Amino acid sequence: MIKNLKVDNIDCLHGTIVTVKNFNDFKDVFTVFIEEPFYEDWTDDSIKEQFDYLKDNGEILGYYTDRNIVGIYSMIGNAISSHPVKFIEPDKVIYLSDIAIKKKYRGKGYAKDLVNFFMNYFEKQDYYNEVYFRTNLVGSMSEKLMIPYGFKPIIDNNGEIITEDVSFSRTIDNLDSIDKKKFLSKRRGEGNHPRKTYFI
Repeated sequence: MIKNLKVDNIDCLHGTIVTVKNFNDFKDVFTVFIEEPFYEDWTDDSIKEQFDYLKDNGEILGYYTDRNIVGIYSMIGNAISSHPVKFIEPDKVIYLSDIAIKKKYRGKGYAKDLVNFFMNYFEKQDYYNEVYFRTNLVGSMSEKLMIPYGFKPIIDNNGEIITEDVSFSRTIDNLDSIDKKKFLSKRRGEGNHPRKTYFI
């Protein structure tokens, strides 16, 4: 779980952000990773495993409009030990796992609302020191979304961007099963600050 994160009907421009407790709502959005351009080979069972893992170790925020879920934003309440990036206090780090918006709702500001809500929480709380996420080395949609908040690539002692090869089962044969990923992070109080839209 994420310490002191209270998400109880946060009103936004287009709807409401709440904690996702229903697996079918999560699945309804998470299946975007089966579609273009990801073509990841997720089954109902593996999606349920992901849902349970996120629920047990972090939070899943859902964006609802007219009682329909249109997007999710999930996070883990500590650094992931298997990642090649290391932190001095891994228990005081939040890992942003996934942000996903259903295709017909993209480009309408839902992802920005979810990120803005979380970043305001992150800057106001006093436990977590850093937040990070993993994304494609090139052509990342999430990077464009997060850069305005002050996220920067994590580099090693030689000044090189730390990368990781991540293997995925794909639903089509002619797509490479390995994605090269990089990591971006932001320390609380450093870099750009989010717009003050939400009050926690």
